[in-house]
Amino acid sequence: MMWFAGALQATEVAHLYRVDVPVSSQQFKERKRASSDALARVVQRITGDTVALDEPLVKDALQNSERYIQQFSYYLSAAKSGKGDQYVRLLFDEMLVKQLLRQSKQPIWGSNRPMLMAWVAVEDNNDRYVISSTEGMGWQQVISQAGLDSGVPTLLPLMDLQDESSIGLQDVWALLRSKLEMAAQRYHAEAILGGRIYQRSAGHWAGRWLLIFEGEAISFSTQSDVMDDLAAQALAQVSRILVKDYAIDTSTQQNEKITLIVKNVKRLEDYAGVMAYLSGFAMVHDVLVSAVEDETLTLLLTTEDDWSKLKSVIALDKILLPSAGLVPEFDDGMMIMPYQWNP
Repeated sequence: MMWFAGALQATEVAHLYRVDVPVSSQQFKERKRASSDALARVVQRITGDTVALDEPLVKDALQNSERYIQQFSYYLSAAKSGKGDQYVRLLFDEMLVKQLLRQSKQPIWGSNRPMLMAWVAVEDNNDRYVISSTEGMGWQQVISQAGLDSGVPTLLPLMDLQDESSIGLQDVWALLRSKLEMAAQRYHAEAILGGRIYQRSAGHWAGRWLLIFEGEAISFSTQSDVMDDLAAQALAQVSRILVKDYAIDTSTQQNEKITLIVKNVKRLEDYAGVMAYLSGFAMVHDVLVSAVEDETLTLLLTTEDDWSKLKSVIALDKILLPSAGLVPEFDDGMMIMPYQWNP
């Protein structure tokens, strides 16, 4: 699963509970090892961090990962390299994994996630260049795989004439925020990651990164002897930051009731669409119809965790648009939020 250039915002990330792992044989012992590694990766994708892997319940689950497998199959990769060309594809049971995370009071991040636009410059063998989506190999594959493993949909630029007219190699290398933001406007991503990758010494890679999200700029660094790990560390850090705005905090066990007033509901199809859309969020427990008048639908929602999390997720899709100013009202202490249906 890779993400390339285009006019995209948020994306529904597919296959969060599916992992492909290289194996040396089809023996049970080897599959058990692979399933443990795969479940650890799924836990990281859903929680947005590796911290959950240290929880006792999760550790026990990793030792008994077979019980969470829904199905598995083997296949050969296209590359006939000999070692590691056989893979096992493991699909884990979403309900059981979420149950495990709730029991261990870990965050749960749904499949609707913000798109990350990555502008990354590399210095390799005395040559500097910006990684583009058209390479199809090397660092492009490394960045795309890191996005897949972390569950963060990651977009790379085309680096065509339009991109080159708005941002240069030195702008990316210097992590100039203004230039990164201007060049990223074309791609309509929710978050921007600028990066420069270079070798400190033979075989030792280092990276400097700038994440621009929700008006803030966050700097961090990574280093590794393996180029794949360098990108994986960067995307894992991005995941840890993004998950705070979008994941359910299961440790609080806090429910909130709010009223949503949805306008522009003209047809039966619109009514069904609104109900299906809101019911599809993991953090929405109940959607009850309070009133239907003209083209306005009044709904009573029960959400898990704070309403602000659901508001952030809704904002990703541009399907429910906030009414002018999105100024909430209150009725007997209950928040009333005005929206407009925009399928």
